[in-house]
Amino acid sequence: ADTFRREWTANSIYLGLQIKFEKRVSAGLSFLGAYMWSKAIDDLIDNPPDPRNLRLERGLSNNHYPHRFVFSHNYDLPVGRGRRFLSGASRLADLALGGWAIAGITTLSPGDRVNVSVQGSPSNSGQTDRPNMIRDPKLSGSQRTLARWFDTDAFVRQANFTFGNAPRNAVESPGLVNFDLAIYKQFDLVERVNLQFRAEAFNALNTPHFGNPGAQLGTSGFGVISGAGDGRTLQFGLKLRW
Repeated sequence: ADTFRREWTANSIYLGLQIKFEKRVSAGLSFLGAYMWSKAIDDLIDNPPDPRNLRLERGLSNNHYPHRFVFSHNYDLPVGRGRRFLSGASRLADLALGGWAIAGITTLSPGDRVNVSVQGSPSNSGQTDRPNMIRDPKLSGSQRTLARWFDTDAFVRQANFTFGNAPRNAVESPGLVNFDLAIYKQFDLVERVNLQFRAEAFNALNTPHFGNPGAQLGTSGFGVISGAGDGRTLQFGLKLRW
């Protein structure tokens, strides 16, 4: 026989504001920008330390990002035949200087939420425990380092056979500042046939995107950031269209 089960064991709240501004193509320029402010709270967790008290799990969601800004743009440079500057250029000059365009995407975002745990299982519940939190673990920008991203002394191991009071996702990892850029040019070969050259730079300014700090109290890596995402990546391509 088939068995059907439906269970309500979590609550969530989301508040948000989204703003978009756009410029459609004119004079070779177009752009699109979007900004989001939000707050996401829930008590959703697969294996709560104390399943009889889900109020302990109420906190910032895993996907809580209070701010996020994305801006994309494309600009056909006004140089070359049929454009504002050098419109009467020779074929050779237009081949070198005309028909270029630039594009890019800028992304600014806060980091992921990180759930702090404690080594072992002081509560003896068989689940992952969180420790006690005695003060705000967030450090100022001048105090933060890769070796101590948050105030590790703000967390202490709780007494045996008790649950810690640290909220879920109490720590924020480093944010994202990323610039992707591209420059490209179209070569008109014959009627209805053209070749496009593209040079693209992902993370063009080589801004480090550091990983999450170690989040288990009682280990040597607690509060330490030991990894980062990819650095600048360059890519070149040709596209034939007919």
